[in-house]
Amino acid sequence: DRGIKIVMKLNLQNETLPDVLSWNLRADLKGKTQADEIVAGGGHIDSWDVGTGAHDDASGCLTTLTAIKAIKDLNLSPRRTLRSVFWANEENGVRGGKAYYEQHKNEKHVLMFEFDSGCFPPSQIRFSGNDTLMRLVKFLEPLLRRIDSIEVKTGGGGVDIGPMVRSGIPAMSLSTRDGGNYFRYHHSQSDTFDKIVKGDFNKCAAAIAISLYIYADLPVNYLEWLANTGVGH
Repeated sequence: DRGIKIVMKLNLQNETLPDVLSWNLRADLKGKTQADEIVAGGGHIDSWDVGTGAHDDASGCLTTLTAIKAIKDLNLSPRRTLRSVFWANEENGVRGGKAYYEQHKNEKHVLMFEFDSGCFPPSQIRFSGNDTLMRLVKFLEPLLRRIDSIEVKTGGGGVDIGPMVRSGIPAMSLSTRDGGNYFRYHHSQSDTFDKIVKGDFNKCAAAIAISLYIYADLPVNYLEWLANTGVGH
């Protein structure tokens, strides 16, 4: 605006190194009656290399693991298997998500969940699936509102779960109310664990626990059950 021409000189010293082997991490809480049907969720274990990746995305991994552990600690056993997944290589090629698809595409997944929006107060559970299932997920809203002002909206998904979701599996994700702060930390040296608020972490884990447990414990033929009970009407 002042008519000054700005000149910047960039000294770039980045390099591309050879690939190295990495792994996805997986832990299952076996279902009690339909263990072959899987509700899988988590976040990505790699971070941008200048930070430790607390918001992006260690918190997504650990809130989901904490949610499933809480279900186990409460001696709750849903009908279907709950699976915690830490995906590798989201930041550079999504090869963790692609490898998961190749290794597990023949297993019967009924839901893929991802949390990769920063660990702030939970604001929305987002879902992508058919309209009948969406009405059912909307039924979670009164329970979620006991935790915070959480709404159920359409549009669930994520980078890591993308390869599985594109094969036709419903998707769920958690959005948060960051107040514009996420990009203060995202891909920077500031993305460290002292930026995670314990109360926000616990609220996110609770919202995930409610959503995954109820979905994994739906009756055997949950679409027929939905029609017979009139839920969502």
